[in-house]
Amino acid sequence: MLLVLGCFMAAAYAAIIIRVLSLAKYSSLQLNNTQFSPISVVIAARNESENIKACIDAILGCQYNGDFEIVVVDDHSEDTTAALVDAYAMSNVTCLRSAKLGVLGSKKNAISFGISKSKYPLLALTDADCIVPPDWLDSINSTFTKNDKVHLLLGEVATQYPQGLLREWQFLDTAGMMAITQAGIVSRQWYLANGANLALRRSVWEAVGYPYNTNHRYASGDDITLVQSAQKAGFTIAFLKHHQFTVKTNPIDTWRGLFQQRLRWTSKNVVQSNIAQKLVMGIPLVFASVIIFCFIVSLWRAQYLWTGLSLLLIKCIIDTYFLNSITQDADPRVSASKIPFLSVLHTLYTFIFGWLSFLPLSYQWKGRNTK
Repeated sequence: MLLVLGCFMAAAYAAIIIRVLSLAKYSSLQLNNTQFSPISVVIAARNESENIKACIDAILGCQYNGDFEIVVVDDHSEDTTAALVDAYAMSNVTCLRSAKLGVLGSKKNAISFGISKSKYPLLALTDADCIVPPDWLDSINSTFTKNDKVHLLLGEVATQYPQGLLREWQFLDTAGMMAITQAGIVSRQWYLANGANLALRRSVWEAVGYPYNTNHRYASGDDITLVQSAQKAGFTIAFLKHHQFTVKTNPIDTWRGLFQQRLRWTSKNVVQSNIAQKLVMGIPLVFASVIIFCFIVSLWRAQYLWTGLSLLLIKCIIDTYFLNSITQDADPRVSASKIPFLSVLHTLYTFIFGWLSFLPLSYQWKGRNTK
């Protein structure tokens, strides 16, 4: 019975991968050097003293001839984040201290408050621990000025410095999720998002944006909530996959930190919007669960050990083909010979965090306990 179920789930898993690979392609990008729309970049930052300066410097270094502003919302930081932003003393760099301004602490509240205080018609969002490429603002401008039917734009996010087991695993996991995100947007069948590389027209936010000074039920999901609300309201969402639009994010350097981060990310599962999205997220979980269950049952019935090993081998082959395909142009990249082992870790990860997502667990992030 487990073998039959496992084979069925392996086929379903392979079908998802084939579908994603057929849609996760690089986009063409032609920068617009004649029309420049002003852009407001909004960043929610909490305890980011180690990262915020590099983030702002990268944005200021963008090769963009139009006006832009950087609005950093210090989300009740307990370090020198706000002071580092204030030190820029530039007219287009603003730091809003949410604690002093009476704004409740949370990323959603910080983003919403920052947008309410920004002034330009195009909005760009990224995270305080990210580095944007030099053409980031130009890419956003070109996409919106050349296609007035695009209302919200998502882009690729990649983990930096993929050296060492922990970082290599994060690099591949992020790459896989980006491919799945792009496939959903392109096919218009499911809507995921990463708020580290997101842009939209102000009219979209005014129509579906979430308010600040609100005790949001879930602290995470600021990006997915926005994208799914925009889709339901009839706005057009696009995904731009291009090296000149890829935002780099810092990896987590401790297993404990990674556990807290992924526990936070799994809380986004509660906002799965449709059957297609539930299948895309659910089939890998069920497949991983069957594999793990085979190994557990093998403690009593040895024959199930071979079933579990066979299914795990199939998953490793699928994962290796998938991840090697979507990262073949990455520089640097993870060796294909390491992917099977990292796939085994991903099977455990999918099983553990997939089921934890159904529990009302709290987690700690940036020194704040939340859920």
